[in-house]
Amino acid sequence: MTFLNMLLIVGALCGFAYTFYCQTKARAHISREKLAHVKDPRRVLKATLPPKTILTDEGLKYYKGYYIGMGVFVVCIVLALLINTYFK
Repeated sequence: MTFLNMLLIVGALCGFAYTFYCQTKARAHISREKLAHVKDPRRVLKATLPPKTILTDEGLKYYKGYYIGMGVFVVCIVLALLINTYFK
């Protein structure tokens, strides 16, 4: 396994860990005022990542971080697959 492959795997794991961290932190920053305007709050609270319409400003930062981490994870996995497939 080359150094580049190891670097991409570590990057993917870091992206996944950051995604998980942001997901759990975003669930802690739900606005009660915004949640009161939702018709079915049980359906909203069951989701793994709450919709951004009910998050506070701090929660929106974690919402954005969730998608950044997911992007890093996906890009690293795709690059690792392409490198192992075409440049072996």
